Amino acid sequence: SIEDGKGDTENLKKRDGVLSYNWESGRITFGGVIHRTVMYVADGINNDIFFMDSEQPPTQLKMNIENNLNENISVFGKFLIGLQSNRPIEVSQDNKNPGVVFRAIISEVGFRHSKIGSIELGRGFTSSSVFNQADLSGTSTGSLIAIGNLAPGMKFVDRDANELSDRQVFNYFFDTQRLFVADRIRFDSNSFGGGFILAGSLAADDRWDASLRYFPKAGKFTFRGVVTYEQKPFRDINSRTVLGFGLRHEKSGVNISALGSYGETTDQRDPYGYVVKAGVTRSFTELGNTAFSMDYT
Repeated sequence: SIEDGKGDTENLKKRDGVLSYNWESGRITFGGVIHRTVMYVADGINNDIFFMDSEQPPTQLKMNIENNLNENISVFGKFLIGLQSNRPIEVSQDNKNPGVVFRAIISEVGFRHSKIGSIELGRGFTSSSVFNQADLSGTSTGSLIAIGNLAPGMKFVDRDANELSDRQVFNYFFDTQRLFVADRIRFDSNSFGGGFILAGSLAADDRWDASLRYFPKAGKFTFRGVVTYEQKPFRDINSRTVLGFGLRHEKSGVNISALGSYGETTDQRDPYGYVVKAGVTRSFTELGNTAFSMDYT
């Protein structure tokens, strides 16, 4: 149990899988998720089944603390620890059980002003890590529109030699190590103009990003729109611009999400890509919504 100095446990609440303790000026919450992946892989030589912890997001434990300093300003802290047995980037056809990894995903402190916005300092999400917020399929935690995270360690086959090559999925489709989670300082404005939110973050090695989100109030339809710019986001990429949107009809649950990106590399290539995702979310049982989606990239 969690108790305050007087032994009062009335404020201890369990809501939506999160344990929360509230006091007069703030609260602390504990939560987590178990996120396993079973994947069937056919590489042209062999077919096999792999058991992994997901990369998006991994199995994790989290704790959030927030305390109001006055009627306008609050201070908060966030901690998120990832626990992965067989991390996807380390799993390949010739390394099926690489072992267990513990890693700090988020560790940050911040301040929030009710009329201005929030500022965060520490390891956490950058302002450009908003593409999952534009995904309204309901399957974003299991299958993000960044599809390279599903099995980044799997190897391609050399067709001439008829054997595994040293080229892996993350060499072509990968998003985990981009300017996504970093040691940075980040600012988010409050919502303005009917749903616009402006944000930006600054990290080491001259890396920075900025984003503009448009999250208007939902009615018959829910709409999400994002545009981001990243400076030095990933390996040999100098810059990248991403545009995404999501649209969902609330009564039927039918939805569509799309994401497109364009970048510039150190060797003057111009990489681009897109993904379109369609799905439906319906409540078939008392357990809650069930979501289905398909995507093409």
